[in-house]
Amino acid sequence: QSTTLMSMLTIAFISTGLITLAGGISVLLGINLGTSGGMWLLAAAGQNISLSPWAMPLLVLGILAGFREPRGKAVGRLIFGIAFIFMGIEQMKSGFAGLGGSLDFTGQIVSGYLGQLLFVAIGMALTAMLMSSHATLMLTLAALAAGQIELWQGMALAIGGNVGSSVTTAIVGWLGGNRGGQRLVLVHVLFNLSVGIITLLLLSPLAWLCQWLMQWFAAGDNPLLQLALFQTLFNLIGVGLFWPWH
Repeated sequence: QSTTLMSMLTIAFISTGLITLAGGISVLLGINLGTSGGMWLLAAAGQNISLSPWAMPLLVLGILAGFREPRGKAVGRLIFGIAFIFMGIEQMKSGFAGLGGSLDFTGQIVSGYLGQLLFVAIGMALTAMLMSSHATLMLTLAALAAGQIELWQGMALAIGGNVGSSVTTAIVGWLGGNRGGQRLVLVHVLFNLSVGIITLLLLSPLAWLCQWLMQWFAAGDNPLLQLALFQTLFNLIGVGLFWPWH
């Protein structure tokens, strides 16, 4: 659930000669698509399903797995991570719900490209601080579920989060990678920046398309699932653009 971590690992693989640049680009495209899976999980949970009851049993299972051989300890750490993610989601949902009307951007910020650019900038800033576009998307989903932001604002935040992740990766990867790793960093930046510009220009049509497609699954009034679909379309557009050229 971290494009930054996986991108840095791929840069390290290229720098040590384990994979070629073309292979690294293919991995990068898969990384971007893979983040959509976690987005669907979080969106499906939404405000209607509490994940905290699952967290404590998972923590106990992680402790028990840690008493076994090294492989069991590794599985235990994995289970711990999932449990903490569930607890974090629940806490963020509770936090945004507790803010109530004190944090409400719906109808208070001008729409159009100026408002969209503002939320893209906020998404980039959040990702730069948190060093994780997935964390930014989790906050966006929590705010959207609590009614603090509108769907188009959440989509703009998602665009900013994706672009911001490539910028943070570029800074670290450019300093720590060799020539091949630096080229992959450039591809990562071009991927998110170009797709970000395209989706920002087509934000209104894409928002309508997400709502229309989700109506087929009786979820046309669920903004969380529509945002997850938008994130998936974002990455599919990028893969469609870059796959023929990689």
